[in-house]
Amino acid sequence: MMGNTKWKAILGLVLIYLAVGLQLMWLWGVIILCWVIPDLRRGSTHLFELVNKQKNPYTYWFICVTWVIMAVALLLQPLLN
Repeated sequence: MMGNTKWKAILGLVLIYLAVGLQLMWLWGVIILCWVIPDLRRGSTHLFELVNKQKNPYTYWFICVTWVIMAVALLLQPLLN
């Protein structure tokens, strides 16, 4: 059973609970980057449904760019306030 443990998923949940519980907006930026970087490498992303770069390039890039902009904005927010 322990060999099947999804440690990245568990760490992600812990980070989400910390971000919400401690109201750390910059941590949401880190979480979003952790979501989008693998999507960029893989060439597919999820936003309510699977979006593939080959089949839907405009939608794919619009979603990924949106995630990156949101992540950067959330990471910079503490520095701008």
